[in-house]
Amino acid sequence: MSTTNWMLDSTIQDIDSKKIQFLQMLFFEGNNLSEKERLPFFLSIATRARKDHISFTEDEVERIVEVLKKSSNPQELQKINQILQMFKNKSASTKK
Repeated sequence: MSTTNWMLDSTIQDIDSKKIQFLQMLFFEGNNLSEKERLPFFLSIATRARKDHISFTEDEVERIVEVLKKSSNPQELQKINQILQMFKNKSASTKK
């Protein structure tokens, strides 16, 4: 995935640039993590997002994921799907 091309997609142009820059940082920092390192990393990212008052609507998340998937290779798609599953599992466990 190109490090910045996805950020220029018209699908997400109306999303706050602060959010897009946050995501770019997230992908840059988390790009080469092992599976074991991912959970602590994403938990720290979630904490950072709360601290910086960054949150995404469901619509924003869907559009961002759509854009990321369009510009991803099979390995990147697998990582995206793993991350999404991790967040779905976390969300489901907090609703119980």
